[in-house]
Amino acid sequence: MRKKAKPTNIGDIFSGLFKDMQAESHLELGSIQKSWQQVVGDKIACRTSPATIRKGVLFVNVTSSMWVQELHFLRGAILEKLNATLKQTKLTDIRFSIGTVPGAQHPSDREPLPELSQENSSMVAKESSAIKDHELRDSFQSFMSTYLKNKQKKN
Repeated sequence: MRKKAKPTNIGDIFSGLFKDMQAESHLELGSIQKSWQQVVGDKIACRTSPATIRKGVLFVNVTSSMWVQELHFLRGAILEKLNATLKQTKLTDIRFSIGTVPGAQHPSDREPLPELSQENSSMVAKESSAIKDHELRDSFQSFMSTYLKNKQKKN
């Protein structure tokens, strides 16, 4: 005589299924993080970090709102490349938002710019002297000074 199998609680079935889905999501996220730089390139990779996957949507942390906007336009191409690298899960969308990006350099961590040379300082003052609006003149001087400092730093 055969023993009757005990009925399985539906909650146990869903619990096991959910755990498997979570594990799969973590494995796919790890796979994405490993191939991220190759998929998006160095310029984007240093400003972004894949954070999590939920219901087929990859959430990516980005260093600035400017990059969020730029990446929004590249989303389709990135999604296509990522899906080509994934083995099991296929992503349906990517969402970019400002967040923590490990290894990203914060502006305050950067090497300070050199002092503006006397020659460049005189040139900025001369070029901006014709601007009557003092707020516009100050903005122009700040822009030119920063530009010239960056140029000096490269040389």
